[in-house]
Amino acid sequence: MKDPPRWPGAVLRRVVRRELADRIIGDLDEEWAEHVRPSMGPLAARWWYWKLAARSLFSVMWAGLRSPAERVDGSGAPSRRRPRWPWADLWYDVRMGSRSLARSPGLSASAVSVSALGIAAATVVFSVLDHVFLQPLPYGDADRLVAVRGVQTRTGQGSGTVSYPNLRDVSSRSRTLEGVVGASWWRTAFTEEGRTEVVWGLTVSWDYFHILGVKPAHGRFFSATDEGEGRAPVVVLAHRVWQNRFGEDPGVVGSTVELNGRPYQVLGVTPQGFRDPVGDSDGAAIGVWRTPAFHAADGFRSGRSWVALARLEDGTTLGDAESELIRLGAELSAEWPEENSERGFRPVPLRTWLTGPVRTTVLLLAGSVLLILLVACANVANLLLARALPKRNELAVRVALGASGRRILRAALLEALVLSAVGGAVGVLMAYLGLDLVVSLAGSWIPQLEDAAVDGRVLAFAALAAVATGVVFGTIPGLNAKRMALSARGATAERRESRLRRGLVVLEVATAVVLLFGAGLFVRTFVALQREDVGVEIEGLVTMELSDAGWIDLDEVGGGALWDQILTSVRSLPGVSSAGAIDIVPLADSWSCDGTRRLDLPPPEPGRGTCTEVRTFLPGSFEALGMGLLSGRRPDGRDGAGGDRSVWISEETARALWPDGDGDPVGAGLQIHAESWTVAGIVTDVRPFGPDQPVQPMTYLPAHQEPWNGVSRGLTVVARVHDSQSGMEREIRDAIYGVAPGVPVGNVRSGEQLAAGRVEGPRFRVALAVAFGGAALLIALVGLSGLTSFSVHRRRKEMGVRMVVGAHPSQVLRMVLGESLALLGLGLGLGILACLPLGAALSRFLHSVRPWDPITLGAVALVMALTVVLACYPAALRAARADPAHALRSDGESQG
Repeated sequence: MKDPPRWPGAVLRRVVRRELADRIIGDLDEEWAEHVRPSMGPLAARWWYWKLAARSLFSVMWAGLRSPAERVDGSGAPSRRRPRWPWADLWYDVRMGSRSLARSPGLSASAVSVSALGIAAATVVFSVLDHVFLQPLPYGDADRLVAVRGVQTRTGQGSGTVSYPNLRDVSSRSRTLEGVVGASWWRTAFTEEGRTEVVWGLTVSWDYFHILGVKPAHGRFFSATDEGEGRAPVVVLAHRVWQNRFGEDPGVVGSTVELNGRPYQVLGVTPQGFRDPVGDSDGAAIGVWRTPAFHAADGFRSGRSWVALARLEDGTTLGDAESELIRLGAELSAEWPEENSERGFRPVPLRTWLTGPVRTTVLLLAGSVLLILLVACANVANLLLARALPKRNELAVRVALGASGRRILRAALLEALVLSAVGGAVGVLMAYLGLDLVVSLAGSWIPQLEDAAVDGRVLAFAALAAVATGVVFGTIPGLNAKRMALSARGATAERRESRLRRGLVVLEVATAVVLLFGAGLFVRTFVALQREDVGVEIEGLVTMELSDAGWIDLDEVGGGALWDQILTSVRSLPGVSSAGAIDIVPLADSWSCDGTRRLDLPPPEPGRGTCTEVRTFLPGSFEALGMGLLSGRRPDGRDGAGGDRSVWISEETARALWPDGDGDPVGAGLQIHAESWTVAGIVTDVRPFGPDQPVQPMTYLPAHQEPWNGVSRGLTVVARVHDSQSGMEREIRDAIYGVAPGVPVGNVRSGEQLAAGRVEGPRFRVALAVAFGGAALLIALVGLSGLTSFSVHRRRKEMGVRMVVGAHPSQVLRMVLGESLALLGLGLGLGILACLPLGAALSRFLHSVRPWDPITLGAVALVMALTVVLACYPAALRAARADPAHALRSDGESQG
């Protein structure tokens, strides 16, 4: 190779001024041609050229990065030549800005902490948004997946669940949906080798995984031959179960495992990281899947306990599917008027279905973060404005030496960016801790959040947020510094700067008022929910679920006898006042909506049917749950397998079926699931889905008479204890094991835990709202304190004159506090105006609290007033106690 490498020259010409680059390249080429190339090999010569070019580039850059005082000529005098590196001025401003900030550690620490707080909050909320809304769902072509919700055609509302016969009919008739599949909860237990492990499962349609677009990690998924009555029981294992319980043994596929005492053949294993959209979105950690052991046509069409999912056909839209589902709903209502009266279907994108309950809450959090960033930017801008005033002379000297207004603005912006960069780094560290706290607070309420982390995408957002906030809070001080440097000093400029600083404080106060008002509304709502009567006596309630495994080999007689022994053993405990059993405890998860009608009336017209939540129970349940009997009799021995079928209904059911009060419901006949029942009593209402949800119509069937599962299955034991803190859970479990040692017991919960699980959303909202409101209050406190201290320091001479001419220290104190309270009044006024639309926007989340709540508003005003006094009183007290003579000798202008 005769010619020198060209890449080093190209790099030099792009980085260094062209005339200097040409001179360096010329010297290198000359040395290459005369000495290096003739005496070295090709590789060694190229290495020499690259090394010398890099050394020359570094030398030029280092010369440009030194300050003017460090750049000296041969005589030792400072060189007046401009830096030869085009970016040197930029780097020089960064260095000078960093040194300047280091000379003001107090102000810099305040600015960094405020910006870090804002960036940390923004980073945490972005991580939530990213994992919940932005990252693709882990299913094949997930944008085409929809949830088919069951709704009431008249209102468009409903539980969202459907019956299995209906969803399979829709699947076979639809032309816009590739298939409609269902999933229903199944609580089971591994019972092999003498070990028992309770696990959550789902009963799903055979093509469930196919519709989701998921491939097995091992083995295969279900086929059409695996569903229906008489088929060999088969199961698919979750990767987690296969890994933890079976040690990742591939030989498990094809083998047999016992679930609830029944043998199931293992068909396959789900891929690692697979999250079931139905089960895992509720935090249940699904471990097994099975297919229905019945044909779709044999299922209860009036029972709605299945979640339906589907995939749009290629070339079809959500609107096409919705139109078709409206038509299919009308067809099924006409074919099955009693079971499908006023029932229809509506498709919803899968992500919307998963995030629907939390979407508005997360968006509210995003809005709160924007307000936090606004307060932080206003605060730091105010601090930088105050810091710029003593630098007037320095700025004037820089202008006299040739600095342009653009250079002054750039230097101020770079100084702000240095602050925001440090704040961003600290904010990211805070975000790591904050995200863990948010995930723990959210629990299973926010889907897909368990895997949220501060990853590369989140770090990129944090860097962008740091730059954006630096530009925002650096622009106002930068423009002000430019104006100060290029204009004469005067009273008008002083007043303009003072108004600007005060305006920023008013903005901080107003924003803090808005955030505190929202937090106050959420707090009052949460308190109201805690006081709401859900129809169940929470204190002293203990519940525990018993798996079906203990009843697998028992008939109705044997199953009933086992239950009698269990409840007798539990009731005999000294600390237990009553005990019973029920299939689904109020406040626990439930997907049930069953058609119920009076037998003395003709079948209702379409749209007039009554849907009730059906529960199966054993005697003692009402007493243990704290439910009152309003009329009729209590359950007793007459409700056994050989007695007349009896049903207990709630007040709401009685109101729905006897709206005009025409007759006594007790003794009347009802039809539930095509079976006839006689009303034996009316019990008090419950809110089964939580204190913020309406009362639901309920029906309670004795387990001995319930024709589908009866007492040959596990139920949930409910016991009322005298002292819920006395550790009775262990004694109750031991009493159960003493009678039935092989029965798996799980999901042991107190009444308080049940109630807490139903207010996850309100608790999450109130925790985050209080955190954001507190952050805004803290930032406003720092801003007010800094502004007051600066103002007092600047006006020491004026205050000294006032005291010399007769002003009492208390008057000076009142003057300083009065000015601060005036800013508070302006901020409160603006904040209150902004609270009007905020209350309306939050109304859907409020319970027993008005959107424009005067108590909350008064509390916010009081908190803000106390904050202002706390922030301003120390500086005001220093001003009142200052020595007038010392104040007169000081020059507030030069020392400010």
